[in-house]
Amino acid sequence: MKQTSRNLFIFVCATAPASFAAFACGDDGERTIFDPSSSDADTADAVTIPADSDATTDGNNATDASDASSPVCSVDHWCRTPLPIYQNLRAVWGDGTGVVWAVGSCVAHPELAINGYGDVHHDGCILRWDGTAWQFAFVVEAPDPVSWSNFSTIWGSGPTDIWVGGSAGLYHGEGPDSATLTWTRVPLQREWPIGVVSIWGSGKNDVWLAGAGYFAAGWRTGGGIWHFSGPKNDPDGGAVADWEYDPVSTQFDARLTELRIFGSSGNDLWITGSTRASSEIHPLFLHRGVGEESAIAWVDRTPPTAARTPYGIDVATAGAVTAPGQAWMGIRASWGNGARAYPANQSVLGTGDAGTAFTPFWEVGNYFADGAYDVINGFWSASPTNVWMVSDHGRLRHFDGTQWTLTSLSTSSIPVIADLHGVWGRGVAAPNDIWVVGENVAFHHRDPISPSPENDK
Repeated sequence: MKQTSRNLFIFVCATAPASFAAFACGDDGERTIFDPSSSDADTADAVTIPADSDATTDGNNATDASDASSPVCSVDHWCRTPLPIYQNLRAVWGDGTGVVWAVGSCVAHPELAINGYGDVHHDGCILRWDGTAWQFAFVVEAPDPVSWSNFSTIWGSGPTDIWVGGSAGLYHGEGPDSATLTWTRVPLQREWPIGVVSIWGSGKNDVWLAGAGYFAAGWRTGGGIWHFSGPKNDPDGGAVADWEYDPVSTQFDARLTELRIFGSSGNDLWITGSTRASSEIHPLFLHRGVGEESAIAWVDRTPPTAARTPYGIDVATAGAVTAPGQAWMGIRASWGNGARAYPANQSVLGTGDAGTAFTPFWEVGNYFADGAYDVINGFWSASPTNVWMVSDHGRLRHFDGTQWTLTSLSTSSIPVIADLHGVWGRGVAAPNDIWVVGENVAFHHRDPISPSPENDK
């Protein structure tokens, strides 16, 4: 049987309780560097896409770039916000005060990036939304014209304590206020270079991250989990952000890859990903909670093989906790003739019990009974009845506790088809204040939720 990739999502239950340089392109096509502290940095010329570019400010949407200066909202109350230069945004997070951060890669020559050739310069970029507009906050330039230096994940405990990671490494933002943060690179001590793929925390001194080694001969050298429990004393004086390599990283003989980490507290934490040994790929679902003898421990919650047949789940691509011990996850599987998404639910049978009751995903999910052709990239949840999911091809869906509905982002008859990568909301205090980011797009929702159901097959 021909093996292809299929994408699914499942519902899981566990009973365990500075300075920088921003840039644009000059008329001669060369890279122009702008100091954000100068008056010119606030002008449109410092952040606009080159005039000869085929790119629009709406990414893959066909909206005219000249319309990007004012908010334009869809019928479902999603308002597009203009971005300063071409951005492939991978994650978004807000501090709860109205300030929002987005991270990804920015491109000095977007027309070349879109066409897949030339002097691309993918630099790692951190953007800050001040309530009115996006501004560059920090940039890590790629080491050479054909290399990538991107950020893919962000989490913070508050306005002046923010962690950002990606292929550019791990950076910590601190300062007297969120507008004047200093970004410091924090090394992760291993025998190989580490790229940070996922960060989540429950507080300033309880932060977790998933890291991945670089590719070597077609394989990643390995990944792992790190934990930060607060600054440690430096023998040379002062304090350092000391990240500890968690022992769970070494419990598997195979390589850990495609890791994600998320939770609701330090005692309700999920790791998803896959293990690779030789040519075999197996899914990995771990839950950190109350284990045997009431001790906090990591417990394997991977669905049994029989429950995964015939779809062959190999990795979870995204996830979010909706309530203690409950989570939605996006699943990739290899079976059939295309990449699809399905829901399912999984319930751990008891505290400290690795047994699992698994409901096949094809028995749950309204019009998802036949799946949807989208890679699932992110979830955000205010409650079990208010969950958002972002996917490739501009797919944004909302779950109300009963069914998933497709939401419109477009302001015209032409749909938004940019891949969506990240979603974040303020939570219970403002459940409809939500941000979505992706390939050269950033959308903001504040009005009452009114998604439009669609037969999304």
